Amino acid sequence: MRPPKKLLVTCSGLLAASLLLPSPAAALPIDVLVNKQHPVQPLSLEPEDLSTPFVRLALPPDDPEMQLRAPASHALEKMFQAAAKENISLVLSSGYRSYTQQSTLYQQALFYGGAAANEAVARPGYSEHQTGLAADIITSDYICAAQGCFTVTRASAWLQNNSCKYGFIQRYPDYKQPLTSYEYEPWHYRYVGSTLARKLYQNQQTLDEYSQQHAVSVPPQLTIQLQGIKF
Repeated sequence: MRPPKKLLVTCSGLLAASLLLPSPAAALPIDVLVNKQHPVQPLSLEPEDLSTPFVRLALPPDDPEMQLRAPASHALEKMFQAAAKENISLVLSSGYRSYTQQSTLYQQALFYGGAAANEAVARPGYSEHQTGLAADIITSDYICAAQGCFTVTRASAWLQNNSCKYGFIQRYPDYKQPLTSYEYEPWHYRYVGSTLARKLYQNQQTLDEYSQQHAVSVPPQLTIQLQGIKF
């Protein structure tokens, strides 16, 4: 499914076409806020610096979903190595997802779960996974993989207390649903860089809360003016 074009009217009265063209990764800072109110821009964003981290993977290494943006990929490797030293074997379950892949996932969730799916699965264009900065993490025994009960595992406790050292935050914490608009996902981690991750961890804040108090990056709108065309 191709994302649609958006037509906008500028102050000059000219017709502007917001073409949903691939955007370079440099246009999307690592602290970018993506949620139900702030979509990825452009909707067809395809980061240029995607790479497959050298960690345990849930899918074959050539699967695009096993990729992350370079800074997140390198940080994930270091985090998994640190966990392994404490006999915790982590697995990357899901990383980058394209607009098309997220659209398929969302439609399936709606089919099986109805409107409730909106609390568990992001609409296409509104998923952090499309930024290449989000990682779903499970354990090698697949116990409670991508389930709420993952929170009682040693791996979950370790991630909650140590992920910030490597630039990751638990993106959808428990008791924060009113702020994130998503149900609790103890397996979903987001790379924001170690400085911000430590700050959010210390203040027990979500990226959404922090953005209300500070200036964080919001995806820019890419527009191309079609000069001479009257609305």
